[in-house]
Amino acid sequence: TKSWEPNADYVASEDLLHTVFATTMGFGFIGGVVAVMVARNLPSLRAAVPDVVALAVTAVVPLFMSTGGWGVLQRIMFITAAVWYGREAVLLAGASRDHSSSVGPLPRTRVCRM
Repeated sequence: TKSWEPNADYVASEDLLHTVFATTMGFGFIGGVVAVMVARNLPSLRAAVPDVVALAVTAVVPLFMSTGGWGVLQRIMFITAAVWYGREAVLLAGASRDHSSSVGPLPRTRVCRM
């Protein structure tokens, strides 16, 4: 990873740490989207379009980042993640508002046993 400061020295350990943490975040985001999709137990793939778009962008964009213009692609990936998180927050707020009169936690749509 090249520094944004023009005269900064390249530090291999910083580059390695950036790669490790960025990759971990990418896999974490993908795992979170998949977990939300499974927990929702959606009736059709059409209902999961935002989730599928988030997964596709997160999986495909890094493949093209080795070519030129990676900064733009990276911003697209970050914006997609932010929109997905925002959508989830709105959906969760609506679900909790719908169940605010009940006592106890929100009802679970699916139980996953390991």
